[in-house]
Amino acid sequence: MNSFLIPLKAYLQERYIIENFDKALSCGWIKVYYHCLNRVNSQKVAAFEALARWIDPERGKIYPNDFIPALLKYHLLYKLDLYMFEQVCREVIIRHDNGLPLVPVCVNFSRHDFLHADIVNTMNSLFDKY
Repeated sequence: MNSFLIPLKAYLQERYIIENFDKALSCGWIKVYYHCLNRVNSQKVAAFEALARWIDPERGKIYPNDFIPALLKYHLLYKLDLYMFEQVCREVIIRHDNGLPLVPVCVNFSRHDFLHADIVNTMNSLFDKY
């Protein structure tokens, strides 16, 4: 394989991610997957970690190790992190309204988020909304 094909493929993948990111958010292609965090002693559920998974209708799975660096590079990661926070808030309300147990959920935020958006006020607004 020619050595220029690998960088070209990576460039095209990055370009696709950046050009389709807003659409992926608005169309719900990026989903919250919950990773269970158990207590060491009892193995009972302590919390969940919210993880972003992009299931693209055209390309199938786009892995976090592809889209996270691209979003970071173009200063868009804050949008993903706020989206994830909002999705978790929505789902907590659904659980509450249906009498299901509530378990703490961890949502990851990048330190870069605080450079590109008013994260604290936006989080407070989303929390108040739900």
